[in-house]
Amino acid sequence: MFGLARVIASILFFAGFTFAGASPGMAQGRMPDTIDPAKHYLFYMHGGWPEEHGQSRPHPRYGKRYEYDEILTAFRAKGLVVIGEVREGRVRPPDYAESVADGVKRLLAAGVPPGNITVGGHSKGGMMTLIVSSQLKNPKINFVNLAGCGAGDRFGRQFQRIARRIGPDLRGRFLSMFESNDEISGSCDAAINQAKESVFLELVLKTGEGTRPVLFAEPGVD
Repeated sequence: MFGLARVIASILFFAGFTFAGASPGMAQGRMPDTIDPAKHYLFYMHGGWPEEHGQSRPHPRYGKRYEYDEILTAFRAKGLVVIGEVREGRVRPPDYAESVADGVKRLLAAGVPPGNITVGGHSKGGMMTLIVSSQLKNPKINFVNLAGCGAGDRFGRQFQRIARRIGPDLRGRFLSMFESNDEISGSCDAAINQAKESVFLELVLKTGEGTRPVLFAEPGVD
């Protein structure tokens, strides 16, 4: 997961970033007390596994723990002000997305240009980036969705329902990434194709390492 974070941080040039010096670390990535409009801000949401199991417990299928703190550290090393936390319990995506949207609104109210704001997430967190977009309806904000659009059974049905419900409200500059052999996640076309005033880039990873080598997507986004 740590190597993936470095890849994602590099791809965030999609958002037009020119990175400055690294921002001071913040405990678990809380909203900063002082907002500097000149900085670039990233809200990053993890997948579903840590909600009930935390970061320390290895995933039974992959034998790896969810290195969320390391991911946030890698982003901060690129100069981003990172806002994120380990969610507890099975949170409802619309509710959590609303809290993230409120944080984005706070940045905008403080004078941060929308192009300096990115909302990103993996799996369940990726799905929530779309919901945040539908709530903000701002075409200049950046969104990075990592394996967050369902293609397999349950996750696929949930994604299709969400796409029908929020697709017309989507606005923003979207980057989607998923592994070509992923059995659960796939293209975000069904949602993004309905978006207005938006830019959409989708990258399909071909690692050759089999099904979901690092982008393991957890169902349960209702």
